[in-house]
Parts: sequence; C-alpha cells; structure tokens
Amino acid sequence: VTGVGGNVKFENFLDYGLLVEKLRDSKVFLLPSSREGFGISVIEAYACGIPVITVDREYNAARYLVSDGIDGFVVPPDEEEIAAKIEVLLRGDNYDDFSRAARNKAEQYDWDIILEQFRQAAGITLPNERNVADGY
Repeated sequence: VTGVGGNVKFENFLDYGLLVEKLRDSKVFLLPSSREGFGISVIEAYACGIPVITVDREYNAARYLVSDGIDGFVVPPDEEEIAAKIEVLLRGDNYDDFSRAARNKAEQYDWDIILEQFRQAAGITLPNERNVADGY
C-alpha cells in the first residue's frame, strides 16, 4: 500500500493485553468496514482516548457510535476523505478535545451504567431494592 509503509503496522492476532497496549500507543483508530456489528472495537479505542474514523455505510452499525466531529469522524468510504480526517486529527490543534470526548463516550458503556439502564427499561427490581411498604 503506497504511502503508509512507514506509519502503519499491520498486526496479526494479538492477545488482549498487547492489543490494549497498542491502542494506547495509537493516535487514531480507523475502522473502514462497510459491514460491522455493534463495534466493540470502537468502544475499546474510546476507552483509550483514541478518536475513531469509520465509514458511512448502511450495514456499518459502528457509525452510530461515533459523534461526527466530536469524538471522531464518519466519512464516505473514500480514501481521500479518510486521509483528510486523519490529517485533521493528527495535525489539528484540537486532538485533546477529541481524545477527551472519546474517553467520555466510553464511560457511557460502563457495565454498571448499562446494567442499570437495562434494569430500568425492563422494570427489574432486585430483592434488596423492594419497597418496605410493599411488605417485602
């Protein structure tokens, strides 16, 4: 691939600890997939404070995780568009704002927060939370 040889390293399978280490050493997480499910890799990148660039394709659900221009970018699947947004992140003066927004986004996906949202949506009350007035 022309132009990225000195700046991009394509890795094979990495154990999770090494994967997180590599993420933390990165400045941008690029997910150009046109078909992606939830996109846990996006949340993992956000947890490391890494802004995400992904593509705007119908079957790419990860695009809904990115707030365009806040914690990353959602772009057309075009190499020039992608390259332009990479430059914005790497050469712009507001990288720290993107990084902070990415970390804040990841916090919304904390297990305790998700569990509480699920419990509220499902109307689930744990035994130790029952109302004493109900006789429990």
